Amino acid sequence: MCVVSQGMVLSSFFWGYATTQVLGGYLSDRCGAKRVMMAAMLGWSLLTLMTPVVAQSCSDDDRPTIRDHSATGSSTRSAIVLRMFVIMRILTGCLQGSDGCIVVAKTF
Repeated sequence: MCVVSQGMVLSSFFWGYATTQVLGGYLSDRCGAKRVMMAAMLGWSLLTLMTPVVAQSCSDDDRPTIRDHSATGSSTRSAIVLRMFVIMRILTGCLQGSDGCIVVAKTF
């Protein structure tokens, strides 16, 4: 995986995490912190378990490269896998972001 692809996958977690801080606090007030935390932990655990499955779907010869997500619009299998990783990381960040603000709110 090239450096650009790695950066995209790794930074996508942050964007998901940063966007759900307020939403997680609101949901914990409305639905209860235990329910929100349980749903978030279940969700990110399932996404974490799916990570090796998605990685295995891309063979060694078909790793994502910088040209896979260029303006040419190529839709190779490696580009699809890269997009799946980015989506999974965003969702994982969203779920962990909603959980993290509950822990901080209950501490203070």
